[in-house]
Amino acid sequence: MAEIIRITTQEDPPNATHWSTRDMAKIAGVSAATVGRIWKAHGLKPHLFRTFKVSRDPNFAEKLADRPCPREQQCR
Repeated sequence: MAEIIRITTQEDPPNATHWSTRDMAKIAGVSAATVGRIWKAHGLKPHLFRTFKVSRDPNFAEKLADRPCPREQQCR
C-alpha cells in the first residue's frame, strides 16, 4: 500500500498526464479495484486534477499514512 501511495504522489506515469487505476494496478501487480480502494482511503484523486502535483518529500507516504481517514472511514 505504501508503495502505491509513493508512486502515485511522487512519480509520473509513463505516456500519460496522471495515473489511472488500471495503469497503477499494472505497475503495482494488484487489481484496479484495490488501487481505487487505497486511493479512496487516503483521499488521493489524481484523475480530477488538471495538473497533479507530485510531492518531492521522501517521507510523504509516511506523513499521509499518519493523517486520520476522511469522514471517519476505516483505513486499511
